[in-house]
Amino acid sequence: MSEHIRAAFIRQRRNLMVVSLALIFVEFAELTVTKVSLFGNELTVSNPMAVNSALWIGYFYWLWRYYVYFHDLGDKGFLSTYQRQMLELVKRCAFRQLQKDSQFIKLPQSHMAEPGELSWSFRSPFRYVVNLRVNFMPPTGQIFAQPESLSYTGIEVTARVPLLIAHSRAWVHVFTRTHLPSEYVLPYLVAAAPLVYIAIRKLTYITM
Repeated sequence: MSEHIRAAFIRQRRNLMVVSLALIFVEFAELTVTKVSLFGNELTVSNPMAVNSALWIGYFYWLWRYYVYFHDLGDKGFLSTYQRQMLELVKRCAFRQLQKDSQFIKLPQSHMAEPGELSWSFRSPFRYVVNLRVNFMPPTGQIFAQPESLSYTGIEVTARVPLLIAHSRAWVHVFTRTHLPSEYVLPYLVAAAPLVYIAIRKLTYITM
């Protein structure tokens, strides 16, 4: 992604947000502009609807510009952020499943096991075949004890409910813990507000 496209995208986003908020205020407050100050000169507006029309023209123009540059940016990072979070959540699912497996090799009770590196060789929304390295940490008091690790391959994680929760948590993380929604999604929501308000007002007028 070039710096030129990124800078242009930021400009279109700012312009779209400004004109959308101005439209929301004008339409919701039913504001009528009769005078405009231009270079120190006060101009009388004979047709107040001209100001609203100009705002709507600017609105659709910057909405189109924002849409174009939005696609020119390429990958926004939603999917990669989701996948990184899923990697951590699937690791926990695989570790909990492994602990219940009779083939899970345990060190003495004084050692604590924790999941380490994970990789998946095949995945679908509700079936992950993963390779997991488990680290066995020595107790705190044993200074000279060395941590040990074991690798487990071909662990099938197929529990639908935990995986469904993991998918949900990963997307919640993307939309609540990252900048991506406010940067890419919020402008569309703000831009939709004037259209939604106009539609509701028209429907209310028709049904009255």
